[in-house]
Amino acid sequence: MVVLSCSITTKGGKPLLSRQFCEMSRMRVEGLLAAFPKLMGTGRSKQHQFVDTDTVRYIYQPIESLFILLITNRASNIVEDLETLRLLSKVVPDVAGGVTEDKICDAVFELIFAFDEVLTSGGYKEGLPLSTIKANLEMESHEEKLHMMIKQSKEDAAKDEAKRQAKAIKERQMQMIKQQLGGGGPPSASGMQGFGGGGNSMGGGSQDPFSMMGMSDPYSQNQGGGGDLGGGGMGGDGDSYGGGSASFNPSQGTATVSSAPRNVKVGMKLGGKKAKGKKDDLMHMMAAEDGLSPMPLAPTRPGVASMEVAPLPAAPQHPVTLLVEEKVSVSMSAEGEVQSCEIKGILSLTANEDAGANVVSTVDKAAIDASSLPFSVNTHPKIDKKIWEQGGQLAIKGGKSIPIGRPIGVLRWSYNDTEACPLTLTCWVEEDGGSMNLNLEYEAKPGVSLKDVSIIIPGVHNAPRVSEVDGQYKHDTVSGSLIWYNAVIDDSNSSGALEFNVEGASADFFPIPIKFTSDKLFFPFNLVSVQGGSGDVKYDLQKSLCPDQYICG
Repeated sequence: MVVLSCSITTKGGKPLLSRQFCEMSRMRVEGLLAAFPKLMGTGRSKQHQFVDTDTVRYIYQPIESLFILLITNRASNIVEDLETLRLLSKVVPDVAGGVTEDKICDAVFELIFAFDEVLTSGGYKEGLPLSTIKANLEMESHEEKLHMMIKQSKEDAAKDEAKRQAKAIKERQMQMIKQQLGGGGPPSASGMQGFGGGGNSMGGGSQDPFSMMGMSDPYSQNQGGGGDLGGGGMGGDGDSYGGGSASFNPSQGTATVSSAPRNVKVGMKLGGKKAKGKKDDLMHMMAAEDGLSPMPLAPTRPGVASMEVAPLPAAPQHPVTLLVEEKVSVSMSAEGEVQSCEIKGILSLTANEDAGANVVSTVDKAAIDASSLPFSVNTHPKIDKKIWEQGGQLAIKGGKSIPIGRPIGVLRWSYNDTEACPLTLTCWVEEDGGSMNLNLEYEAKPGVSLKDVSIIIPGVHNAPRVSEVDGQYKHDTVSGSLIWYNAVIDDSNSSGALEFNVEGASADFFPIPIKFTSDKLFFPFNLVSVQGGSGDVKYDLQKSLCPDQYICG
């Protein structure tokens, strides 16, 4: 069969939409559509109608006040064309949300995309069911979701790296302030001997501002008197430089120092007068953190531009982060018999700053020893095992510190017993003519609390007919699977069932993976305290339980 054009028209012959699948001029398409109302005849009560002309065949079907029209060649298989027309009569109301003229005009592009799913370029039928066409139009892509997850993880890693770099920059700046203040404090009046005589010395051991910034002093040459900047000293009035500001006038060749910074109108200021008066500029804030006195600003000279200091990103709120991860691996048969169940966990410690590099974490070891599940517990080789066995303390041997910004695994545990399986699944598969009936039932262990539980049944390529379900389900046509979802499984809904019918073979439905999350661990982990050299240290504690490989069948 070859479909030349697919159109939607009113009963009066007005074309609303036309999609061509073979090369046709616009004039010919308009001529064929204009001739259609005159050729319909009087037999409008029939479900399907066709009209043959010398060159083409019109096949149309009424849907309320509109017509769906196919224009084919004379050699086309009319049986195939009628099947295509029936499929289009289902697709159009589903995509447009109705069959009124306004709804068709509002959804013309979506309808064109739907026509392209039904017919290929050249006018040949694709042979797709309605469910597959809907899935293709939704354009849900697992690859796109995976790409977005990878992109988000990279962004999170970049943010963490930015925080670490910002912390390192802040530490270097603080070290520079300490070195500058340690090399000589703010000069007093007795130390102010003048700018001239011996070069660029400012007295009291303070440094020249241009040499601090790596620039040459443009006023180090003689200007009006023998090697100094002003030809005279500044020590006559005995003003203190430590609490004031300085200004320089190149036209007069003089420099003045004022002890009242509010009256200074020329100078390099960080944050302006208001910010300086409140001492909220960057230098004051960093100096105040270590209890240091603020470093005075150097005199401003012509040619030096003012600089705006951007705020640094906030450092991590707590010095230590502890992450408890537990993973469970289960293999069971389709009859619900658990063949293996293994639980593995690890405690990771991350020092976010120096205060968290030498901490001692205390865990309730008595609860671990009294656990009904005989866990095999091991500490990292660098952990002092003696104090761990005595009091449940986790600390590096010899008082050494751990690297900052990198998670370190300090404690591991494992347990292998089929009785610990948190969730079992029983499957019944029965043949029913050309289709299969599937009955699935889950059962959770008492006291278990699982979240976002997804039971993924593969091999469901056709739309299933679900007769019973506890929870929610979704048919993924792209992967050909049925996802049985429960937001929470606990003691309130410790068992549930799913029953559906679908075409397929029994071998196609296995293995069935199960996914979930939980913040309730099997391991009796209880953190008592985290202490450093100066007492208790604030920390973040995160717990998670998830399956590593949880398979049925």
